[in-house]
Amino acid sequence: MVMALGPLYHLPEEERERVFAKCARVCRPGGILFFSYINKAGAYMLACMTEAWRAPYPNRGTNEMVLRRGTDDL
Repeated sequence: MVMALGPLYHLPEEERERVFAKCARVCRPGGILFFSYINKAGAYMLACMTEAWRAPYPNRGTNEMVLRRGTDDL
């Protein structure tokens, strides 16, 4: 089993692809690849529901960036 727990959402797309390739390279035939990932929409929804972060969220600008474009809010 090869596990990549946590780094993917911190990396740009081309580096994420390298992580997948390296994990596949070191995994034995018939092995298991296990990835943990937090998506942008999930992180944004958590911010909207967390009392300490609720002041700026939700808002139209961030809704557009995160939910429609799939980018981080600024």
